[in-house]
Amino acid sequence: MPVSAETIRYRTSQKSADYKIKIKVEQVSFEYSGRQILRGMDLTIAPGEFVVLMGPSGCGKSTFLRLVSGLDIPHQGRIRIDEKTVTGPSPERAVVFQDYSLFPWLTARENIVIALRQRFPGRKGKELRELADHYLELVQLGRAGHLYPGQLSGGMRQRIAIARALAVGTDVLLMDEPFGALDPLTRVHLQDLLLRIVEDRDVTILFVTHDVDEALYLADRVVVFSPGPPSEIADVLELPFPRPRNRKQLAERMEYNVLRDRILTMMNRGLLSKLEEEGMFEPGGSGI
Repeated sequence: MPVSAETIRYRTSQKSADYKIKIKVEQVSFEYSGRQILRGMDLTIAPGEFVVLMGPSGCGKSTFLRLVSGLDIPHQGRIRIDEKTVTGPSPERAVVFQDYSLFPWLTARENIVIALRQRFPGRKGKELRELADHYLELVQLGRAGHLYPGQLSGGMRQRIAIARALAVGTDVLLMDEPFGALDPLTRVHLQDLLLRIVEDRDVTILFVTHDVDEALYLADRVVVFSPGPPSEIADVLELPFPRPRNRKQLAERMEYNVLRDRILTMMNRGLLSKLEEEGMFEPGGSGI
């Protein structure tokens, strides 16, 4: 019997059933230079849940992530983590940005050591360097510890940023398209690594991507933003896929393809609506 999108939408994954609250976003709106970017955002995330944010370019996904991190503050509403209102950045929340954010005057190893010093202030330098090398090995850069960011490719710099975030050891990990600059093989490796971390640690992940297959492989839920500005939450999709996950078996499931088509339809519809509003597309016309 065919599985409808609505059936999938209202299924509740094992992680999200009867869950406690880790992150609570309550009626959050945000403006920039007098222009409303996000409007009335409501989202509840459970401890240990992997939530992916998707939507057209410019819809405010990265802004939403910055609000949860505390780098920006909502103009309306509030965000709570472990019942505490977010009022600024905190070492309890690790962030991986699109632009790597590494210190160019430090080596790959030193960029990780500086994060480890916050986590283990009493440990000696040799021990911290050994720990940093462990995290570099995790992202397949064990031989690059002595190199500076300027000597590395974009994909290698992003892997260092990911290793640094993992080294901090927080239970909230915020990731803004962290695998976008990576080659396909490295991307697959790091996706699998991230899923192992989810299984081994009680870490809550908020993850931005434009890749539908990546979202379906990683997430417990996918949150789709409407085109903006201002953007709102257009849909929240529960993924009924148990862990651990197998890529090949996942792609063969009927639910996978139903969800994939649903997300792509929402993304395309949102993009076309935005282009139509801007006068760049006419329905029934010859295109853009």
